Amino acid sequence: MKGGGAVHKKVVFFRGFITAALFIIVAFACHSIARRTDFVALSRFLNFIRTSIYIGLFSFWGVTAHRRVVQGQVRKYLVCVSALMVLWIILREYKFRFVLDTNVERYLWYSYYIPLLLTPLLALFVSVLLGKNEAYRLPERYKLLYVPTVFLIFLFLTNDFHGLAFRFSPTAVVLSEHGSYSYGIVFYAAVAWGILCSLTAMVIMIYKSKPVRLKGLFWLPLAPVVLVILYVILYASRVPIIAEQGDIAVFFGIVFISFFEICIRLRMISSNTRYFDLFKATKELSLQIVDRSYTVRYLSADSEKFDKDILISAQSAPIIIPNGKMLHNMPISGGHAIWVQDVSEILHYTEELKNAKAELRDRNEIIRLEYEDIKRKKEIEEQNRLYDLIQSVTQSQLDKVMWLSNEYIKSKGEAKKSRIISEIVVLGSYIKRRRDFLLSMQSAAKLSTDKLKSALDESFRSLRLLKIAGGYAVHTNDNELSADVMTLIYDFFEDCLESVIKDVKFISVVVASLSDLLRVSIVTDFFPDKSKRDLLYEKYPGSRISFDEADSAQFLLTVKGGADK
Repeated sequence: MKGGGAVHKKVVFFRGFITAALFIIVAFACHSIARRTDFVALSRFLNFIRTSIYIGLFSFWGVTAHRRVVQGQVRKYLVCVSALMVLWIILREYKFRFVLDTNVERYLWYSYYIPLLLTPLLALFVSVLLGKNEAYRLPERYKLLYVPTVFLIFLFLTNDFHGLAFRFSPTAVVLSEHGSYSYGIVFYAAVAWGILCSLTAMVIMIYKSKPVRLKGLFWLPLAPVVLVILYVILYASRVPIIAEQGDIAVFFGIVFISFFEICIRLRMISSNTRYFDLFKATKELSLQIVDRSYTVRYLSADSEKFDKDILISAQSAPIIIPNGKMLHNMPISGGHAIWVQDVSEILHYTEELKNAKAELRDRNEIIRLEYEDIKRKKEIEEQNRLYDLIQSVTQSQLDKVMWLSNEYIKSKGEAKKSRIISEIVVLGSYIKRRRDFLLSMQSAAKLSTDKLKSALDESFRSLRLLKIAGGYAVHTNDNELSADVMTLIYDFFEDCLESVIKDVKFISVVVASLSDLLRVSIVTDFFPDKSKRDLLYEKYPGSRISFDEADSAQFLLTVKGGADK
């Protein structure tokens, strides 16, 4: 059984190479028939088939390498190798099939050395990246190796100017690879550089790989390298079968791709293959990979069996199955990944959390009702507080309105009643505006001077009902005033007005900035008696009341904080 398992592993290992070899044999047969047939159309068709096979093989390998290789930069470099091989085949085909100009043909021949020199360098970069994590990036110092590679490529492409790569015979009629030429120092330097990069890459790969992975197959990666060295020696020696019958682009392409594929298969380059062994070794986990028709392809040792209908139902979202487990179905390329997760403990805690959530919801509802009850009480308390505050501030005016209302009832003459109504309107204007000031003060420490102007404007409109003329002016250095200062100014105006309202015919108010102070000047054509003046002095200690010979009075009040500094 052990021997049979080893044979099975070797068959799996070589399966891809056998398949590729069959395509290569078909391509070689097409090449041989095309060279010997006299039918041009058939020759062209066979060459087209041959070229398509090689381009398809190299492209397919690049796609599979991109899907299999784990490390990001290694994957990028292997795809570049695939692209270089495809480029080489295209250059070769274009040179032989479509180019008639010998100069263009010669430069296409020089271009062969672009993939020839870059591929060994990329192999060296891949070897350095082995064993690194996916986020690892090639250090910048290694990129200095591009310098000799690019320099050698430049020398090949400019060979016509210096002849250091290929030296053509002075008697040669046509300068091409089919003519008479010898190799120069640049050619041998390129060969040495390619061999050096290849061998260095091979040594680093073997050093970084565990011997247990290589076992008896350690010689496989060396085989392509030895073949390249041998082919270069035979090609440079102009061995007829190599120089005439060989196809350097195809040979090097196959050898390079084989080298990298062997390294992948031997796990010298990390890849996400060998799913069968991985699933077989997986214990205590229910995992399986199925194709699009839900046929099982890979199955873990402890995987559970499920009906197709259940697997399909889990495709849109995971479903709960008996014994506290959850079935997952995740689409992947070519099928689905199926796995079972033990969520019994999660379900237990979920149930507990659900019960706790219901309990918290009930508790939150009780707290919300308590909060709304407290909120209503606070709102009522705040309304009562504001009502009491408004009433306390305007109590004097409210008492006067009550007294005037009683007087209105007792009065007989229309003129007197009209006078009483007008005084009530004046007091009402003050009460209204003073309440507005008080409410605004609850949310702002400063108020716009427009609010003071609006209050004075309404008071003077009310005074016109009493046929009291006058006006007001507000000149401040700031568009806002302290709420306390503004209410003090308006209260001072109202108290001065009430002290002379019975006899005054004219009143004017000027509020103006003076340095960092505000001066309130009220001028009337009537001077109040001593008792009323004493009340004003008592309420506004800093105020001054003066009169002149024309019996006009001036009320002055200076307030701090009324201007910008």
